[in-house]
Amino acid sequence: MTESATATGYPGRKLPPPTFFDPSFERVPVAADFDDAHPGPVILLYDPAADRRWVADAAIALATGWTSGGRRTVLADLSLEDPLLHERIGMGNMEGIVDIFLYGASLARSARPVPGRGFYLITAGTYTDDAGAIFRHPRWEKIVAGFREAQASLLLFVPTDAPDLLSVGHWAEDVIVLGAHDDEELLRSVLLQGFSVRAWLTPPVPGGAPAAPPPPSPAARFPDPEPVPPWK
Repeated sequence: MTESATATGYPGRKLPPPTFFDPSFERVPVAADFDDAHPGPVILLYDPAADRRWVADAAIALATGWTSGGRRTVLADLSLEDPLLHERIGMGNMEGIVDIFLYGASLARSARPVPGRGFYLITAGTYTDDAGAIFRHPRWEKIVAGFREAQASLLLFVPTDAPDLLSVGHWAEDVIVLGAHDDEELLRSVLLQGFSVRAWLTPPVPGGAPAAPPPPSPAARFPDPEPVPPWK
């Protein structure tokens, strides 16, 4: 795609050009790096049809890059019906997002450090047949305000087919899209729903970047000491 396309109904708001991103290098593209003017939360909106390994590894690399750049970061898996991130990192899908919002679980206990990466992961957690209730939950406002007050970043890993996706726009507008090079319609749909797309990251090779499965233990892959929680 040689030029950005203007989204119908949003004069002057253009689709960003796609940027190839290989998570194995973990060098965050400038457009997707932390921006003081837009501290977050930031939605990592991915196409469910894209390569599962690549979208998960891209999200992990972004969280790692933001942390190594000096920003305290938490990555939350909101792919509630088909969780991805814990598998790629090598952690269990234990108490997580669903438990925080539906069962009163503690945010501090649910956010677990990823050894050697510096950021914290909140897994999807217990299965729910009403994922939309999570996106509509009023507690988001308080959680987002807490992260802003602590000057910590919250990255939300969300599929484009998530139920009640529009509800997310009430407390998060900034988006980084993870999808294949031919996913222009995906970006258009995001803009037309009122989100602001900062960057569009695509796999470096057709079908997604090749990536080896993670080891069974995160300690084997990430041997460094655990990070300090963002809220401390």
